[in-house]
Amino acid sequence: METKQGGFNAIKKHTVWNFLFPLYPLSVFKNTKLMAYLAILISLRLIFSIVNIPIPGFVQNISFSWVPLMVAGWYFGPVVGFFFGWATDTLCYLIFTSGIWFWMYAIQESCVCVISGIFGFVYRTRSQSEHLKIWIDLLAQQIIYFLFGAICLGVLLSWADPGNVAGKFDGKYDFYKVLALCLMALFIIIMEFVTVYQYHTYKENKSHLLLFIYGTTLVVLLMEIFSFAIGPIATVEYLRALNGKLPAKFEQYGLIVYLIPKVIIQSVKDPFESFLFVGIIWALTPSFDNMLNGLNSRWDVNKWFSN
Repeated sequence: METKQGGFNAIKKHTVWNFLFPLYPLSVFKNTKLMAYLAILISLRLIFSIVNIPIPGFVQNISFSWVPLMVAGWYFGPVVGFFFGWATDTLCYLIFTSGIWFWMYAIQESCVCVISGIFGFVYRTRSQSEHLKIWIDLLAQQIIYFLFGAICLGVLLSWADPGNVAGKFDGKYDFYKVLALCLMALFIIIMEFVTVYQYHTYKENKSHLLLFIYGTTLVVLLMEIFSFAIGPIATVEYLRALNGKLPAKFEQYGLIVYLIPKVIIQSVKDPFESFLFVGIIWALTPSFDNMLNGLNSRWDVNKWFSN
């Protein structure tokens, strides 16, 4: 009984440790290959800060700057990912930002890495399952997609915004609201079509299918959290901190005037961002797998964690 209990505790400890530090016992900061990967990801984050399309008046831009953050969190885990996000945000602020430091923007990059680390752990755990039922993962993906659609529809169609002192939107904003709804619907259709295609094409290759499911779901979930739930509030609070007063657009139309551009931008950008992220993960996974396989041949779970 003691041996079994020790083995169970060893597995539990190993699972928690593997979640926090997926590359253990490799030391991230003593391995030249891992350091090179981190340096490349930091460089890409800085490059994407330059290569972007700013949207005047809304404190937004079209960029793929979060892709390196998601890759870092996915492979290096939530702990290293958190500090990676903090480092990249600090570097970008010191190099590129001409405004003020604002906490609701500063925490986002670290949070992106942590959430990506969670998804990476779930993907690795599910891909190693002996009795994998892919419909469970597809169901989780569809729930995230449904929440995305429900939030957008509910907010864009029926948000009774207390900031809207004018009583109703004028024709220009009504047009943008309809455009946002159309692009959101197109985004969902594209992602569902690609999901069906991936399922029928790679249903025998469970690892590839799981990577697509969790990679695209991660991008959509981050969009829901940081663009739709937190994004408009952060924009208004940043502009108030910057100018000392609420922005005129908010006074006239409320938060929804900052949500509509985000829906338009993300609906166009996110399919490309999803495919880019999944493609990078698919390309890098063999290299990380080789490192981990080499480690697994040199150490045993019970040996390291049973004491």
